[in-house]
Amino acid sequence: MSAPNCRARQSSAADPAGPLALAGESLLKVCAVEDGDAILIIDDEPSVADAVRLILEDRGHRVLVAASAAGGLELARRGGLRLVITDLRLPDFSGLEVLCALRAEQPRLPVIVITSHAAPETLSEATLAGAAAVLPKPFAPAEISSLVESLAAAGGNGAY
Repeated sequence: MSAPNCRARQSSAADPAGPLALAGESLLKVCAVEDGDAILIIDDEPSVADAVRLILEDRGHRVLVAASAAGGLELARRGGLRLVITDLRLPDFSGLEVLCALRAEQPRLPVIVITSHAAPETLSEATLAGAAAVLPKPFAPAEISSLVESLAAAGGNGAY
């Protein structure tokens, strides 16, 4: 599998007719985000999304959840995020496509890719595409919490 070509996808991600244009309604947990401190989780597995949400909320973070790439990008485009956590395999688009779209639209927004398909080439591909970190599933609550805290402390300055 070759590294995704984010540059080639940039124009299509911003184009309403592109592959990551909003694709209708999706299951979302939406809350008001105004001051840039929310964390977005994009994962179609409710058990994973809920577990990560609870871990982060217990540590005082504001959390949004989307069950699809289109729903996650819709929330990301509203702004107010400090970090995105996306699964690699989503029902509508891949997490790498989400990553490329976010890099094109918000290049300084840190993105953590989580995956149960942690082959070395997959990890390398996500890193080359601009992921701040790649975390193989299953992971311990302390792992995701520590990673989020370290990226939040860095201020999302784009220094991946």
